Amino acid sequence: MIIRLTDHARQRMSENAITLEMVRNALKYGSRTVQTDGLKATYGYYEVAYKKVGDIYVIKTVMVR
Repeated sequence: MIIRLTDHARQRMSENAITLEMVRNALKYGSRTVQTDGLKATYGYYEVAYKKVGDIYVIKTVMVR
């Protein structure tokens, strides 16, 4: 799984103590909902907004629910 983080996603991960492994778990096991421009994976107490471009997951932001 190839993951690319935007600067905004890196900042939000740092602010909310969310690790790259947690992001991977959300993408792999989380429930998905369709967004305007991509998808949102919800797993546990956090959500990951992303867009899949080919084989690459572009993480737009990460948030705590």
